[in-house]
Amino acid sequence: MKQKLWIFILVCCSCSILSAQNGRISGVVTGANGESLAGVSVVVKGTTLGTSTDGNGNYILSGTEPNSVLIFSYLSYATQEITVGNNNLINVKLEEQNQTLNEVVVVGYGSMEKSKITSAITNVRPEGFNRGSINSRSLSQRQNIYNQ
Repeated sequence: MKQKLWIFILVCCSCSILSAQNGRISGVVTGANGESLAGVSVVVKGTTLGTSTDGNGNYILSGTEPNSVLIFSYLSYATQEITVGNNNLINVKLEEQNQTLNEVVVVGYGSMEKSKITSAITNVRPEGFNRGSINSRSLSQRQNIYNQ
């Protein structure tokens, strides 16, 4: 009798563990020329569950379900959405998306297009910044102040 009870408990625990496990998806994300893409964002649509690809374009994502939709996004590439289904391995090839940006000028309180600015514009490089305070006192006067 005790043996049957232990078997029953073991079967119940095994079933609950198996039902608690969610899908694990992995794959490789490549660009249009077949090069692996590092840092691609892989997110389950409508959730905060996500990851990013490693240096070789590989990703692993746990906790997905068959009806989950994965969103693959990367800068200057078209975003792609793929339904998981019964797949454990999903390799993705992202297509380049060429978009041109207008020149934007950043000002101290916002940003605007360069063509809409009516005032003078200048470029400031690090060499142009003040690298220290300017003091009109002579060296001997400064030494007297520090010696007091």
